[in-house]
Amino acid sequence: MLLKIEAIGHVGNDATLREVNGKKVVNFSLAYTEKYKNADQVVVEKTTWMDCSLWDADKVAPYVKKGTLVYISGVPESRAYVTKDGEAKSTLAVKVGLLKLLSAASGAAQPKPAAQPADTFKAEMQAANVSTSEDDLPW
Repeated sequence: MLLKIEAIGHVGNDATLREVNGKKVVNFSLAYTEKYKNADQVVVEKTTWMDCSLWDADKVAPYVKKGTLVYISGVPESRAYVTKDGEAKSTLAVKVGLLKLLSAASGAAQPKPAAQPADTFKAEMQAANVSTSEDDLPW
């Protein structure tokens, strides 16, 4: 069976890096906001918060800052707890398997951009002395 969650949202707090049983884990919260019109045609915003954990990815922690727009994919987990007032509550948590930075928050470290496939292809063709000019195309 498969149970998976995918979300795009803004990071709610700077990521924290901890070590648990010899493994490093990055924790952060993620806010997903849904907008819709209710029966009275009034626009309603509903924000869902998720506690996210990303294991063995300590190098990503400096880039996950409050306000960063990210895509996550992972396994949802429900965590139950009791408040100080004795009220039973639950929270949505995600064991993240894939994280993609979609924007950087101001003040966040900037990762080096990966080479784009087209740029890599062009460089390989030039290294092999193959023309990449559009004038050489047969159509």
